[in-house]
Amino acid sequence: MTKSITKIAKHGRPGPQLGLIEVMAEIDLRYLTIVPEAPDHLAKDEADLWRQTAEIMIARGTLTEADLPTLELYCRSVVQVREMRTELREQGYHYVNSNGNLMAHPLSLVLRGEEQAARSAATALGLTPKSRGPARKTKDVTSKVSANQLGDEF
Repeated sequence: MTKSITKIAKHGRPGPQLGLIEVMAEIDLRYLTIVPEAPDHLAKDEADLWRQTAEIMIARGTLTEADLPTLELYCRSVVQVREMRTELREQGYHYVNSNGNLMAHPLSLVLRGEEQAARSAATALGLTPKSRGPARKTKDVTSKVSANQLGDEF
């Protein structure tokens, strides 16, 4: 626990020389160096994606404690998208309603929303080429996780 966090814990508020925003910034800037445990409520596929994604972000030096809720959203959304696509392939993307009209499967609307959530979380975490900025070599890192395992289909 850092000194500034201890001050808040002891006194219930930041000391006069340290504001709450400064404390939060200090917490946010501590980059994680080990993969944090996936939340217990994540399904196996979601937890696997959590570990794979966290490994990549740690290797890049970009994962902080503040990113963990967004990482959870990303993992849940990507797995949901995969499951919905499988279901749509099995059931069909369209159906004929009682009036004989060809209609889009209702799940396709939900799928679009989940894809957007996954895309937004990926962007926030720096997992898309555009969100990482211009290509540059920052450190020599070899990862055993491929882009396909991350679900870069967005």
